[in-house]
Amino acid sequence: MLLSPEDLIKRMVQVYRLHWASLLRYVGVTFGLFLLLGIFFIVGALLLLGFALPENSADLPRLFQSFFTLPFITFAVVFLIAAILLDTWLGIAVIRTTSRAVQNEEKISIGKEMKQSAPLLWKSVGSALLSGLIAGGPLLLSLLLWAIFKFMGFGAENPMTYVIILLGIYGFFHLIYFGLKFVFSSLAVGIDHVGVVESLKKSSTLMQDRWWAVVGRLFCAGLVLLIPYYLFSFLIEIDGFIGIFFGLVTFVYYIGVLLPMSFIPSVILYHELKKMHGHQK
Repeated sequence: MLLSPEDLIKRMVQVYRLHWASLLRYVGVTFGLFLLLGIFFIVGALLLLGFALPENSADLPRLFQSFFTLPFITFAVVFLIAAILLDTWLGIAVIRTTSRAVQNEEKISIGKEMKQSAPLLWKSVGSALLSGLIAGGPLLLSLLLWAIFKFMGFGAENPMTYVIILLGIYGFFHLIYFGLKFVFSSLAVGIDHVGVVESLKKSSTLMQDRWWAVVGRLFCAGLVLLIPYYLFSFLIEIDGFIGIFFGLVTFVYYIGVLLPMSFIPSVILYHELKKMHGHQK
């Protein structure tokens, strides 16, 4: 039997209490790496554009035009892809570390975890792209057709407009259905090292006949984590020292609790569902 929402929340807190240090270290590594990446982007952009800050506002249009040159756009696209790959790589390492914490397995260093996660990078990217294409394909197609029809000047009286609207409505529910169906695909890659297609199949199998049970438990766990965050965020609006204090509390809670605990509920359920389906390795 699947863990009750109450038991899931209790275990989530227990895993965090016992392994918070190993989870929290990735927050620092992530912020540090992306800070360096941001500095690299700024320096690279300045060198590539070869400009100094304009002395008067009349030069601003010429400055902004420099951002639309082919070399800068290429640099920005390459940088964006590199940032996405780095974020995916770190995400795999966090999933694996969270899984070790949930399973009470031996801890390993960040460097070793990142090294073991590297071969899974392209599988994870492929799984995310394929699941996104399957889940969001109809909705994306409807938006594309809508843009084409608008560009061609067709009005609301055209019969195809209603077809596109119906396709968009279907695409919305299609996105929700397959988005939930593939919710464990990234965990399947990171934890069990399966391939792209196999990760989607495994997630679909684990979710079979347990849609509301899984979604409900993840929703409850997410609610427990988010309510304090939004409560603290609301209290920031108070003037004076109290507002500053709760601003600091919000930041500490976000960095020290919300981020490290974000994967724990889904990883716990993933392992529980594997046991129930006889997929435990």
